[in-house]
Amino acid sequence: MKLIYSIGYSSTRFVDFLDILKKYKISALIDVRTNPFSRFVPEYRKENLEKALEQANIKYIFLGNLLGGKPENPSYYTPEGYWNYNIIIQSMEFKEGIEALLDLAERETIALMCSEFDPAQCLRALIIGRYLLSYHNIAINHLMGKWVQVDQRALEESLIFRYFPQTTGQHSFFSNEELINEAYELQMKKVFKVKTK
Repeated sequence: MKLIYSIGYSSTRFVDFLDILKKYKISALIDVRTNPFSRFVPEYRKENLEKALEQANIKYIFLGNLLGGKPENPSYYTPEGYWNYNIIIQSMEFKEGIEALLDLAERETIALMCSEFDPAQCLRALIIGRYLLSYHNIAINHLMGKWVQVDQRALEESLIFRYFPQTTGQHSFFSNEELINEAYELQMKKVFKVKTK
């Protein structure tokens, strides 16, 4: 299997975004936005993006309906209204999306795309990347500009350091896996909006 990348466009000019894809030889861009639309940056609207990528010989594939970050199903949320990672990853939609993603990764050099630049603020890392590392031992490489990439393991370490800076004493009480899971949950609560009833 080839490397799996992720990228967030935020306010990146499309010409620079395309340069990054070419630098890492991305052959298929997987759009995981629930709504493939950008109000402020029209180049990233689905129809415009698809055409521009086709001209650059890069495939555009939309999986936001399966892996997107705004679940409609109320059972995907905790009683407090936060995303419930353990329920989401058991859903048929998510499993179908992961299967499609892994199948594509066998044949293409893929990058998951969303609007958020920082992977630690996005489902690319907090849900998809977390799942791929936990269940398939695949560490996504998150591209942050042309010259910086952070893999999922390094991102996990940064989350542990952010939420548990005194981990030396904590390791006797919590396993590394427990720390990682708790750090993910704390970050998800910080990043993802509570579902309003």
